[in-house]
Amino acid sequence: MQRDLVESVNKFGSKWAINAEKWKPDKEEFEFYVNQVQPDEQARIKKFRFEIDRKRALCGRLLIRHLVSLLFSIPSGEVKLGRTEKKKPILLSPQLPRDRGELFEFNISHHGEWVVLVWSHTSVVGVDVMDYSKPRGSKSVESFFDTMKSSFTDDEWLTIKAEDEEEKRLKEFYRHWSLKESYIKAIGLGLGFELRRASFFYPDAKSKLYAQVKIDGVLDHDWHFVLTELDDNHCVSTATRDKPNTDSWCFLELDGKTLDFAK
Repeated sequence: MQRDLVESVNKFGSKWAINAEKWKPDKEEFEFYVNQVQPDEQARIKKFRFEIDRKRALCGRLLIRHLVSLLFSIPSGEVKLGRTEKKKPILLSPQLPRDRGELFEFNISHHGEWVVLVWSHTSVVGVDVMDYSKPRGSKSVESFFDTMKSSFTDDEWLTIKAEDEEEKRLKEFYRHWSLKESYIKAIGLGLGFELRRASFFYPDAKSKLYAQVKIDGVLDHDWHFVLTELDDNHCVSTATRDKPNTDSWCFLELDGKTLDFAK
């Protein structure tokens, strides 16, 4: 099984993304896909008020099921998903023989137009995508920063506010927020982790492709972070232990009643 998963990294990739905004299903097509997921997932999806939220939630479930179906060569209908106490999604079936050291970790995120999925057979993973749009309900970017002051360390605020334009400062804010979220999701603590404990910085301030983290002021060498811009308006951070995930993003699309890799 481990060898099969290793081969699957090269065949299918380990980082997937789908643009939910571009998917324009009619009622029949949407219901078709809703019926492909578990009853509890269907109920959760239908509770969303706005269409884009329903589409993002559904795309996320479909990505996970499609991935597991490909990796383990089973029909997607046989995939059973669950959540931890902290609401982190987990695979319940098929089950891996953990006594042989086999691992299948995945994480998902959606925001703005995009839904992203990251998986690994060697490391715990976390992922977070962010839309760069200006926050609603704030008079200005600076007033928004004031409300978020306690979420970042002084060093992080120095990096964020070092940008010379408001739009760039907001982008840097979202990049740092994405980094924090990817780490929290990887360790599976959710709201139980104080954000200021984790202070992120760029080893190469020019490229800003990679980031490292200090936890309570101490550099954590085990964790690695990769940042990517999916388009001009969205960034995504990937958190992994042991080594950074430098794989390219694989883009998928929904076409009629088929979910597949974009051509």
